[in-house]
Amino acid sequence: MLDTTLDMLRYGLRISMLSQDKNVQSVVDSISSSEIVDHIRIFNSEGKVLYSSNHNEINKNLAVIAPQHVNTKNIRQKNIRLVTELGLYSVTEPILNGKECQSCHQSGETIAYLDIDTDFTKAETVFYTGSSHMFFLAIAGMIVLGISIYLIFNYLINRPLKKLIAAMDKVETGNYDVQLFEKKQDEIGTVYNHFNNMISKLKSSAEKIEELHFERLQRVNRLKTLGELTSQMAHEINNHTAIIMSRADYLELESNRKMDLKDYSEDFNVILDQTNKLSLITGNILRHSKKSKNIFEKVNLVDVINRGIQLLNPSLKKKNINFDLSLKVNNAFTLADPLQMEQVLINLVNNSIDAIEKNGQIKIELSDNPDFGLQLSIADNGCGIEKENISQIFSAFYTSKDQEKGTGLGLYIVKNICDNHNIIIDCESEPGKGTKFTLNFNRHES
Repeated sequence: MLDTTLDMLRYGLRISMLSQDKNVQSVVDSISSSEIVDHIRIFNSEGKVLYSSNHNEINKNLAVIAPQHVNTKNIRQKNIRLVTELGLYSVTEPILNGKECQSCHQSGETIAYLDIDTDFTKAETVFYTGSSHMFFLAIAGMIVLGISIYLIFNYLINRPLKKLIAAMDKVETGNYDVQLFEKKQDEIGTVYNHFNNMISKLKSSAEKIEELHFERLQRVNRLKTLGELTSQMAHEINNHTAIIMSRADYLELESNRKMDLKDYSEDFNVILDQTNKLSLITGNILRHSKKSKNIFEKVNLVDVINRGIQLLNPSLKKKNINFDLSLKVNNAFTLADPLQMEQVLINLVNNSIDAIEKNGQIKIELSDNPDFGLQLSIADNGCGIEKENISQIFSAFYTSKDQEKGTGLGLYIVKNICDNHNIIIDCESEPGKGTKFTLNFNRHES
């Protein structure tokens, strides 16, 4: 319709300009009377309206009566525009100065400009209106869909997850009575069931650990009490031993002066020797039972080993264990707490004794280590340790011994003492063949 209107206007203007009256306005009025035509204007290069379907616009500037409708500076060719908001098709076209026009219009390529606006047809109006409605309807649909998805996600996923997280937070605080219930047997229901089973097992394990922990603490307490009693007994025995030693020493001196006691001189020496050994044992017990601060001093590891062996000799003989001591160093001094070094040695050798049934062998070797200084190894041919358990042996309350035999604190204490002394301890073991503990010390030169 726009092209048809434009053709009719071109034809009418050509006939009018070639006629004598040149009534261009009547052509514009005639064509604009069509229902489809909204507006017709003819304007010059300065924007002045020369002819218009609206007579009130004549001789007025287009920029004033219709701002931004047409850019009068850049019209070079036919330009069609769709003005959807006004329901119009608009076309602007220059009127060229043809040969038949040059008799009146002497110069210039363009005489004036045509501006025609035609209304949408009913079909176009429905189409563009429907498109707008569909666009807004699509937006509304997306909003409704988004809200629906959020509500469904919140109900089916987010809310159950929050419930699960809240339950896990309670479990983290130590509450093992938490249970989650879900009627639906879907994925969430399955997760809840697994959570409930996990919590039941965790609760059972926690109760067993608590019970075992309590039993260990009771045993440690009994051992503490036993240690205190042993210390008191050792003190009392030491007192009586001192009396025996003094009397035996007096009788030995008398035997040198009195001939009737001369025959008993050797017996007096045996009594003195045995009471000295008894005094040494009770002295060691008293020394280990006293609470003392950590005192780091220059310690000879050879002396530590010899004192430890004296304490452990009865246990070694009881099980008929062959004991092999190998000292391959000249300077065995290190900076340490001597009492704690004895405790490390005694705990490790005691473990070896417990691992051997009878007629076993324990070897202690002290040698130089070029990387650290000194190396002490304690090896046995006992039952050994399973590979998967080696990483746990230094943990508190971990033990593979019978309940009445082990507390699970021996190696834990050994590891802590080693860490405090910068001693590197390592364990190698093979089930059925034995275990070897290696300790690397820093040598004290000065």
